[in-house]
Amino acid sequence: MGAFIATLGLPPVDPFNEVLRARLQARFGRGDEYAYRVPGLVKVVQAAGRVIRGPEDRGVVVLLDDRFARPEVRRRLPGWWGEPLRLGHG
Repeated sequence: MGAFIATLGLPPVDPFNEVLRARLQARFGRGDEYAYRVPGLVKVVQAAGRVIRGPEDRGVVVLLDDRFARPEVRRRLPGWWGEPLRLGHG
């Protein structure tokens, strides 16, 4: 059993999310991270959770987007996921 996850799952840029981003930027200095990156990665972790539901489960989750290897993204993923295996060129 497995899942292929193609993107970071970022919310759309729309008036609501832009107001949220601006307020979070003013309050915490991390508007993009809190309004876009964190909610998107919550979706990614939820998708993986459909494959691996408990400690006895085994499966494969393939993160296709190169952005998953970026440090600012890796920090927001569960630490027990390990390091990404990079295949292909780039």
